[in-house]
Amino acid sequence: MNYDMILREINFSTRNCPVCNSSGFDLLHKGDRHNIGLSNVICNTCFHIYVNPCPDDNGLSHFYKKYYRRLYNSTDHPDADYLNTHHPLKIGTNRNVGDILYIFN
Repeated sequence: MNYDMILREINFSTRNCPVCNSSGFDLLHKGDRHNIGLSNVICNTCFHIYVNPCPDDNGLSHFYKKYYRRLYNSTDHPDADYLNTHHPLKIGTNRNVGDILYIFN
């Protein structure tokens, strides 16, 4: 997968802390496991950890529609075998039939 392509398709912007609205933060970790531009920061006021810069709403929607399953589930369209492997319908699981059907659809 071309991660540079993902970066070009998503707009990022610096934001204030979503908890206390402070603009001061320190970088904890630059990058993410897929190198798509996400960095974790910590607020200098309330110590909340969040992603900054953050993708805008349109970018997030685009990412989840086009790339999320491929990056995190290694498939664009989960089939029955995938669901049985990753979300088994067995006694003792915390998944119910409604969850499985929602994921499948």
